[in-house]
Amino acid sequence: MANITTSGSTSYPGSLDTRTILTDGPAGDEIVANHPNGLSAAVLALETEMGVDPAGTLPDLVTRLAVHQNTDGTLKSTVVAAGTGATVDYSAGVFTVGSTPDGPGNTQNVGLVVTIGSPVSNAFTARLVQRTLSTCTSASPARISFRSGTQTTGDYAIVTATENVGLTGSVGSTFGFTSAEKGRIYFYAINANPGAANSVIELAIARKAIFDESQLYSTTAEGGAGAADSDTVLYSTSARANVPVRCIGFMDITTGATAGNWSNTPTVLHLMGPGTKRTGDVVQRFSTYTYAQLTGTTVTPWDATPPLISEGNPVLAVGFAATSTLNPVRIHTSGLYYAPAGGGERITAHLHIGALSAIAATAMYADTASNKTVPLDYTFATGTGTIASQTYSLRAGSSAAGTFRVNGEGGAGQLYTTAFTWMEITEFMA
Repeated sequence: MANITTSGSTSYPGSLDTRTILTDGPAGDEIVANHPNGLSAAVLALETEMGVDPAGTLPDLVTRLAVHQNTDGTLKSTVVAAGTGATVDYSAGVFTVGSTPDGPGNTQNVGLVVTIGSPVSNAFTARLVQRTLSTCTSASPARISFRSGTQTTGDYAIVTATENVGLTGSVGSTFGFTSAEKGRIYFYAINANPGAANSVIELAIARKAIFDESQLYSTTAEGGAGAADSDTVLYSTSARANVPVRCIGFMDITTGATAGNWSNTPTVLHLMGPGTKRTGDVVQRFSTYTYAQLTGTTVTPWDATPPLISEGNPVLAVGFAATSTLNPVRIHTSGLYYAPAGGGERITAHLHIGALSAIAATAMYADTASNKTVPLDYTFATGTGTIASQTYSLRAGSSAAGTFRVNGEGGAGQLYTTAFTWMEITEFMA
């Protein structure tokens, strides 16, 4: 480093200079050329480093820096703006640049929060938030694409949420639930004023995901007084007419001991995305069948009691585990049976779940013919609190003693040469 008082030069900007303090008076320092030369060299070095007119069109450099910098030196959120095809999220001086969700089926920076006991006991508040679960801001908005607000127009709009977006399920609003019932509630975003320059995202809820993003829907005001009781109505804070919707997620929850009391924390809170099922979609399907000619001699009595798992003859069995205790499961079977007495007796097909002796479902036919096709359908929600795999067993028998046959009669081979018996198990999204 240079001493700008004595050396007549400067080491700036490579390093900072030093100086020797000069004194006045009879015993003071004698002014020599190095004194002003060092000072002037430092001034010139500073001007060179700063460049010409560093304040630009503003009155001073501080004002110019304040255009894009916070007082702590971090960049302001306004420095980087999203252009076409880009998005900018900002937090504490750090920018995250990404792509804008394109098309009517995309979302970006979206999360869900459900708070039980808010704003009062036995109510709940749902909020659309950022993916960090923070409240949306203008610097870090949630973005959702909606179809056009005109049914005959094929474009879409990207709408941003820049503040708190919430909806309260008030005390007494059942949304179609009974007391102590476990079920599912879907959350929707709606474009509250499509086509306007100030389009706004609002939140809506419904028990079933039956609202199609390709359509426009009118919502009903939740009302805040505990009267939102339908399981097929889309509820929002204020009633909206003919607005685009987007299903953004769901929660699984159990109501309180009184219908309309929301005192339990959700057991599942899930965002919609590619591959996420909604009401009525097939979650999984398993099937089994046999072409074999099966025989057995265990009767299924025709009496006043349901068939037991020890009665009738084993036909088919398949292991199955539902993904949710809320989802309905449909079991459909069809069997070709031959009664040993040749007609007049009762043929019964009965379905059992796991080791349960009692039936889950039964179908019975009485006919003068010995050959009978017996279909059996059973739909239920698992409702057991478990989604563990269980064995679903199909058994069948006759009320008459003798050899009961599946897929054939006597020793003559299969019925119609292509007979078979089958069972299919399908899980649907609630």
